[in-house]
Formats: sequence, C-alpha cells, structure tokens
Amino acid sequence: MSEVSNQENESIPPRGNKEETITSASKSRRLYIVIAMLVAFAAISYIVALTIQLSYILLHIFLLIPFLGLALIPPRPLKSEQREIRLIGFGLIGAVAGIAVIFSTFWDNIIAAKGVWECLQCHLGTLGHMPIEEYLWFINHTLLAGFFILSLWSSKKKVAPPPPTPRKTMRIIGTVFCFSIMILGLWLVQYDQSFYLGVILCFIGPVLGFLWWLGGHLLWQQRRQWLWGIAIISIYVLFLDTVAIYDGIWVISDAYTTGIALFGIKLEQILIYTLTTSLVVTTLVVCLRTTEINLEKEDKDGLLKQVVQMVKL
Repeated sequence: MSEVSNQENESIPPRGNKEETITSASKSRRLYIVIAMLVAFAAISYIVALTIQLSYILLHIFLLIPFLGLALIPPRPLKSEQREIRLIGFGLIGAVAGIAVIFSTFWDNIIAAKGVWECLQCHLGTLGHMPIEEYLWFINHTLLAGFFILSLWSSKKKVAPPPPTPRKTMRIIGTVFCFSIMILGLWLVQYDQSFYLGVILCFIGPVLGFLWWLGGHLLWQQRRQWLWGIAIISIYVLFLDTVAIYDGIWVISDAYTTGIALFGIKLEQILIYTLTTSLVVTTLVVCLRTTEINLEKEDKDGLLKQVVQMVKL
C-alpha cells in the first residue's frame, strides 16, 4: 500500500516547479516581444525616412515609443523582483539619465563647436553649441537602454554569488585597457582627421575603466545581460543615426573623421553609440548585481534595507 502511494506521489510534478516554468516562459516571451518591437520600429523608421522629411524632434518618436513599450508591456520590468531591486533599478535609470546629460554636454559641445557634427533639421533652438533636441536624445537613449536592461534582468536565471574575494586579474586587465584608450585618445585629438575619435576615447575610456574596476567580475558573471544589452540597443540607435544622416537631419564632417567605415557607417558613429550605451548598461548591471549580492547575505540591519523601508515602491 505504501509503495503505491509513493509511486503516485512521484508521478505528480511539484507545483512550485510548474509555476516557475510558466513564469520563466512568460519572461522569455516578453523579451522576444521587446526585441521584435525594436526590429519593427527600425523598419518603420526607415520607411518613414523614405517617404517624408524627418526632423530631429520627430526622430525621438522612435526612441520614446519603444521605451514606453518596454516600461508598460506586461509583465512589467522587475515586477517579480524584490522591492530593493526595483528601487535600485528604477532609481538608477533616472540618476544615470541626469548624469548622461551633464557628462555628454561637455564632449558633445566640443565636437559641435569644432564643426564635427551639425544638425540641419533642428527646430527647438540651441543651448551652447548644440540643439535642444540633442539634450533630449541623451535622456531618451538612456531610458531606452535602461529599461531594456531591466527587461533582460527580469528574464535572467539566478546565479551563484561571486567569491568573497573576487579575482582582480580580470578587473585589472579591463581597467588598464580602458585607461590605455584614453591615452590613445589624448594623442589622436592633436590631428584633425582623428579629432572626433580622440574625443570619444578621451571622455568615455576613463569612466568605463572606473566602472570595470568596481565590478568587472560582476559584469562577467552577468555577461549575457551585459553583452546583449549593449549589442541590441547600440545597433538600434546606430540604425536611427544612419537614418538621420540619410534623411539629412544631421551631418558628420569628413574632415574630422578617420575615413574608416563598416558597411558605409563611420567608425566614429559605431564607437559613440556602442560606448555610450556601454556606460548605461555597465552602470546598471554592476549596481543591480551588487544589490542582489547584498540581499543574498540577508543583512536585515544593512543600510540598503533601512533606505528601502523609508521608500515604499
């Protein structure tokens, strides 16, 4: 009698595993929908550029609508995560967007004043040497990249915490590389034809180096979310940049670029969107993973727990 009962129990799958499988499938399905949505909007932006004259402000539609989709398509990002993760995730996107405006204002004004980049279809006025639409681009690009990472984070599998004393080898190599490209950038800005490339490397190299030193081991641990986040959003915004140049929204001077291109796209265009996306994605991945590790330690008296108790999300 007991043997029959045991066989029956073994034939019934655990309810928790079934719910977990359904949740995982739902998260993966949402991610596929998000990627399909970005592909669809890339195609729509190209068709629109062929039929009407776009302006810079209209181009923002192709950043804002996908961002809203990422934020609102159910299940919403981080919905099943702990309150601390949601607080860090959503709060960081706003903070990084503000930092992006301040940080990008410096280097973008430099290249605009030099004549490297010029907007031909900007109508909201200028601030410094740049059109106001450019400042809005910094914010919208950050929001899109940030919410895409939150979507990837919502669909990721749990991973083991890193060792208590993470190996420094990977962090050192990444940091040295990033600061090396900064030094290369300082040399390149001396020459007109490499000026744009030099400015990109000078400004972004040290920031990436600092982030890599803080959490290079965490980036490698979450490399799927990190690399996919950089790749998908970089390709999407680079495509919008190509559409903008094709439709005459802005131009990039040949006099201040190296002339190196891939499929007709300048090296500088590829680097600027890949590296700026990397700044957003890297910051979010390092901070989210650090928060997860602190929560896994179950330190109920920690500063993070105390802050979250004061902010109900």
